[in-house]
Formats: sequence, structure tokens, C-alpha cells
Amino acid sequence: MKKATYFALLLCLFALLPVCARNKKATNMKVSNVNIEDSIRLLFDYTLNGKAYDYTFLEFGSHYCVPCRRMESVVDSVRATCPKVNIRFVDATNEANACWLDYFHIDIIPQQIVMDRQGKAIFLHKGYLPYNELVKHFK
Repeated sequence: MKKATYFALLLCLFALLPVCARNKKATNMKVSNVNIEDSIRLLFDYTLNGKAYDYTFLEFGSHYCVPCRRMESVVDSVRATCPKVNIRFVDATNEANACWLDYFHIDIIPQQIVMDRQGKAIFLHKGYLPYNELVKHFK
């Protein structure tokens, strides 16, 4: 009986994911009741919101993925050496982030996106990315 209940809950969960993707609503890091495109503009276009960042670094990963865990030290190094970079970790295993994964076409993890001051993606990378390669995109 328990297996049937878990299976039914799992089916319901997967049925909701396409609805989220279709509506393009961000459920994590979102600005209340704003679609994902506007959320990105409001959060990461520093020419509009007045924040003092020059870049945004989005790290899509999981705490359970070995290459993602290797990226944690890279992210920590960027955080320590690049104060003008807004660093955001997006947990790909968290269902609340499904719309972000869909919007940015995240198909494997880890995956990195660097955005400029206007919130436009200027660099995309899949897999582990060494610190020296990453910081080249912040200059």
C-alpha cells in the first residue's frame, strides 16, 4: 500500500513540473508575482537596480554531485577574490528551481553562467570549471 501511495505522489510531482516550465515562473530568487524574464532583469540588471556588482555568476549544481562539490572550492575562491561578482548557487535537485533550469536550458550539472552588468549571459560552461579559467570572464 505504501508503494502505491509513493508512486501516486511521484506522478503528481512530475505532472506539476511542465506547468511550472510553461508559465516560466521563478519559484526561487523570484521577485514576487513577476515572470522569470522580469525577475532576472530586476535581480541582475545592475544598471537598473543600482547594486554595485559588475557580474553575476550562476552556479547550477547539487550537493550530491561530485563535480559540483569540486566547484564549491572554486566558488569560494571567486567569492574571496572578486567582490564585484554576485554569486548565486541554484540547487538543481530542488523542485522549486525547475523553472530556472528550464529557462537557462540546464541539462547537466554542474553548469555555470556568467552575466554582465545588464543581466545578459556572456559565458556558459558545462562541467567542472577551474578557478583560473572562470576569473578570465570577470575582467
